[in-house]
Amino acid sequence: GLYNLNIEGLDMQNSVWIRTNYVLCTDASCSPPEGIEGITCAHTLNYWKNNVGRILQGRRGGEETRASLERDLQLIALQNPLYRNADGSPLTLQQAGDILQVSATSALRGSQLTVEQSAQQQNLAAWFNLAAGTISRTTVVQLNPHGGVFEGTILEALLEAEYIMMNGGDMERARDIADQINNAGQGASAPANLSCSEYGNTVPPLGQCGRLRK
Repeated sequence: GLYNLNIEGLDMQNSVWIRTNYVLCTDASCSPPEGIEGITCAHTLNYWKNNVGRILQGRRGGEETRASLERDLQLIALQNPLYRNADGSPLTLQQAGDILQVSATSALRGSQLTVEQSAQQQNLAAWFNLAAGTISRTTVVQLNPHGGVFEGTILEALLEAEYIMMNGGDMERARDIADQINNAGQGASAPANLSCSEYGNTVPPLGQCGRLRK
């Protein structure tokens, strides 16, 4: 999972030791945790839409389980205020489904999916990918969303989209950022330089592993 450690009143000249009940990263290697090895690509919006819809409708099959999706929603709620309730609790599977399933045909005939709705869908799908481990927050990408090129890590890209959606701004850019991450070079809106192979490393390489220092 994702954890935040907040320390107050610490003299940084002192030695700091942190003990955990499990290995975070050994000195020898940073092997992908169980269940993540072999994942090489982000899933599209339709992947998450179909899997959430299948479970809500009680249909069998599919790649995700109710438990895995609810786990993802818990992780997302810790990171993104857009996708949690006012009391801080995670979205329910039904709430996530309501966001992902919005379409022009679900409202009045002849209506169109708004840019805001599309941005909300694509960004929720991108955060599902991040929570599920199909993409790494530290992967550096170059995207070409509306409003100009973005270069930085996937997490930085999603935080920019989050800021736009929370504070107002170029919603097309917020939508495109997540759309291009989710499509990973496969969709028409995705830049040619972003390919699935870039998502193969879901944990930092050995050189980026944190080590305890005195």
